Amino acid sequence: FFRTSGSLQSMGERRSPGGDEYYSFFSMTQLRDSRAELARIALAVWLLVVLAASAIAWWLSRRILRPVADVAATAEAIASGDLGARLPDSVGDELGALSVSFNHMADEVERVVERLEAAAERERRFTADVAHELRTPLTGMSASAAILREQLTELPDKIRRPAGILVDDVSRMRDLVLELLELARLDAGEEAPRIEPLRLRAAVASVVRTDGEDRAFTIDVPADVVVLADPTRLRRILSNLVTNA
Repeated sequence: FFRTSGSLQSMGERRSPGGDEYYSFFSMTQLRDSRAELARIALAVWLLVVLAASAIAWWLSRRILRPVADVAATAEAIASGDLGARLPDSVGDELGALSVSFNHMADEVERVVERLEAAAERERRFTADVAHELRTPLTGMSASAAILREQLTELPDKIRRPAGILVDDVSRMRDLVLELLELARLDAGEEAPRIEPLRLRAAVASVVRTDGEDRAFTIDVPADVVVLADPTRLRRILSNLVTNA
């Protein structure tokens, strides 16, 4: 049984064989303090466990996601033109295999781009060389064609039309050679486009007039339409469109 007296509570009563009675007591305040201290310890331990788990989770997420971020950053660098960008080497896990495969792919891309650039450079040199070689004989042909153009009306009817076609073809070939030279200089970075305001109707009309007399064209372009373009390149574009059509 229990007996309470003030802040003391008896644990029980015992009787000795001789008939003596023994009582034990303890303090309820001490019990409450001990229970409060135990709750504080449990809370502190819980907070430490939560912080430790959060730290471990953050470390693991950084360890797992950092390679993914590195892959994204390296891919973006390669797409921006930095073909030498590579992933850091990682050994012993799946991410290491990913790094090796990604770097191998980047090496192949770099080699392909280098081959394409070399082929483009060879093509530019070939275009420039051909244009230079053709320019010398075309200069004499253009002078002769200009003289022949002045004498077309005096030629016999049987050769007037072939002579006119020859004159037009020589003039067109000269323009093509000049455009090839200009294109080669532009590709080599030696000459920038000359952008200026141009009336589109006049540009189209000039191309149509030089395209030949056997075709009938209707130009449906407002006279006040103005574009910003390089005159030579705009004429080349329009000429290609008309010819293809």
